[in-house]
Amino acid sequence: MDPQQIAYLGLGMMGREMALNLAEDGVLVVVWNRTPAKAEALVCENIRAVASPQEAVTSGGIALSCLANDEAVEAVCSDDFLQALGPGGVHISMSTISPTTAEKLSRRHAGYGVDYVAAPVLGRPDFVKARSQRFLLSGPPASCERAQPILESLGSQVFPLGEEPRAAHAAKLAFNYTIATSITLMSEAFALAEKSGVDRKVMHSLMVDTVYNCPLFQGYGQQIVDDNVDDPLFKLSLGYKDMSLVADLARESLVPMPVGLAVYETYQRAMAAGMQGLDWSGVNRIVRQGAGEKE
Repeated sequence: MDPQQIAYLGLGMMGREMALNLAEDGVLVVVWNRTPAKAEALVCENIRAVASPQEAVTSGGIALSCLANDEAVEAVCSDDFLQALGPGGVHISMSTISPTTAEKLSRRHAGYGVDYVAAPVLGRPDFVKARSQRFLLSGPPASCERAQPILESLGSQVFPLGEEPRAAHAAKLAFNYTIATSITLMSEAFALAEKSGVDRKVMHSLMVDTVYNCPLFQGYGQQIVDDNVDDPLFKLSLGYKDMSLVADLARESLVPMPVGLAVYETYQRAMAAGMQGLDWSGVNRIVRQGAGEKE
């Protein structure tokens, strides 16, 4: 991997593991987080903490960010940050955000000679720690070439999606839509079978050994079976945020998504019920409540 120093902005469950993996590779990682204690806790031989995003970058260098939402990414991409990164600089944005926001950010970056590269992550914190996550990648070709070896060192696969910054973010929303829909589908199937006396563990085994024989259904299905949702790997509030972005993109693109609307409303009910801090597979509790089951 080429760069000797990389800025990493945002040290949530995903960003923290990627910063540590970069440091393990011998890269000097300059980290920033909105909550300074999270950055300071990582300081070691190859990790240095700073007080602001602009202090983390070098002129013409590379900055990676993994932040919670559109507002957080826009806040980080201030005039001071973009000026410090400057001509030849590359910002690799790993966040799940609106494609429209990505286009706006790309134009803004270009005004300072900085390239915006979209590289949202496919994977949970346990995948990230093991470097088994995948990345979607789109943006200016030369900067995507600079980003590629970094992403390959951090994960297992990179999917190039062209030059438009919105492309990778749109693909990530479509991907998360599939997961959210699948979680809701399994929750409904388990509740339906359970109401007729079928143990949910038996139903899960039946499903993942046949039509749903893949890690997605095995992992999330087991969380639903065990109701293991109180220690989140991906918070329900973030799933709701992503489904809101999916709904916005569907309206903008004139894509009818009746199933997506139903899933969005299920997540909305979960939010209204105070389930924000659960894992997003916790939406199964809303489905079970609707079926008249007790917790």
